[in-house]
Amino acid sequence: MVFYFIPNIFTEKNSPTLKQNATVKIDNIIVDSKTMNFSLDKDTLTVPLSEKLYPNKTVVVEISYMFTLPEEALRFTKTTI
Repeated sequence: MVFYFIPNIFTEKNSPTLKQNATVKIDNIIVDSKTMNFSLDKDTLTVPLSEKLYPNKTVVVEISYMFTLPEEALRFTKTTI
């Protein structure tokens, strides 16, 4: 499975010009109660499946992660009032 994981694009590695970058840490990914390996490259989160996922079949995906907001980013940002 492949997910568009926007928070990672705001980290220092992927957006070095931001005033203050985001931090992202994925703790684990669980698919149908099984902990899975994954890879994260820029905004692409890939979770290899142990079985083929056929059309109309469903799986439950749980992604546990921590994310701190960057400053002065385009989509996610924190501001002070």
